[in-house]
Amino acid sequence: LFKDSKYAERYVIGKKEIIENAPYDAFRRFYKDWYRPDLMAVIAVGDIDKSKVEFLIKKHFSNLTNPVNKRERIKYPIPENEGTLFAIASDKETTMSRTAIYTKHISKPVQTVADLRYSTIERLFSSLLSARIRELTQKPDAPFVMGFANKGRFLGPLDIFNLGAFAVKDNRVEQCLDVLLTEYEKAKRYGFSESELERQKVSMLRSYEKSFKEMDKTESRRLASEFIRNFLQDEFIPGIEYEYEFLKKYSPNINIEEVNKLASTLMTDDNRIVLINMPEKEGLTVPTEDLLRSVFENVKSKEITPYKDEVSEKPLLSVQPKPSPVVNEKEIKEIGVTEWTLQNGVKVILKPTDFKNDEILFTSYSPGGTSLVSDNEYISASNASSIISQSGLAEYNL
Repeated sequence: LFKDSKYAERYVIGKKEIIENAPYDAFRRFYKDWYRPDLMAVIAVGDIDKSKVEFLIKKHFSNLTNPVNKRERIKYPIPENEGTLFAIASDKETTMSRTAIYTKHISKPVQTVADLRYSTIERLFSSLLSARIRELTQKPDAPFVMGFANKGRFLGPLDIFNLGAFAVKDNRVEQCLDVLLTEYEKAKRYGFSESELERQKVSMLRSYEKSFKEMDKTESRRLASEFIRNFLQDEFIPGIEYEYEFLKKYSPNINIEEVNKLASTLMTDDNRIVLINMPEKEGLTVPTEDLLRSVFENVKSKEITPYKDEVSEKPLLSVQPKPSPVVNEKEIKEIGVTEWTLQNGVKVILKPTDFKNDEILFTSYSPGGTSLVSDNEYISASNASSIISQSGLAEYNL
């Protein structure tokens, strides 16, 4: 990723030998050169007295001055690369094999409505591709347990489109690469469907709606992170109210052709890097670069069938359950809890809170669990709930 750049030569904090051996005066010079007001920002977010915090910031920072001869802050570029680069590594501390395909892009700051609309189209594309990849993990022969696609800021003026997966077995990294590339090629040849796009639009809108409804409950660290990105990366911060209204207004007009067009630009033959990270252990063969390159060539020429979007219109429950009446109600004022006993014996404990504006949490318990099964059945019983949770709902697949 950092080939032929300063970042490939040293860590962000500098060279180890300099840090370990530099004289005291060098550290003082470094501090005076770079810890200066024109390169700094103070961000304060939380349950605070704004006037008091503003006073303290001015008190402690207003007397700071910039040096007369300021050192120029050089922004080192990460150059483009021709073709696809490969980095294959094994590590004794790595627990899973990971396949990642990165494509470098020059960052384009989001500053206009058109910029935000294009950024939304990119996120929709990544969500659509990720949904297809997640669907593959449900198949019994899937080579990976988790896969994803996303695009975001990487370093400096660089964005990265990332297509990645964690292998279900350490010796299946080339299969992971093949499946990831095949899914991308499928999207490139045939595109996504209208029904897929509409689902992702609804999902994205619901996510923004939830954040909007919880606007006054937003954690301070999330707000602070937005301000930090604004300062360091020039990321705009219109606020969730604007972003939610923007999405409601503009997402209906985003068409499938605009989304599908991105398949030809997000991952390209140039500026592409493949990273393979595997455990280092006996009997595990690390794939060669030639083998991985052959996967790319095979996918380009292989026959690929279009994706079929299977949507069910069946109700989640074919027969609606009959409610059981409440036969007893008990209030526990000390902890703000109401306990209902139903006719069928179920106890319901209700506790209203103001932690969230639009959230209801359900948790169910039943006495016994794995304590009721024999030792021979314990492993099956302890995994039963996680298996069921991955098996879909009624006649719906996940």
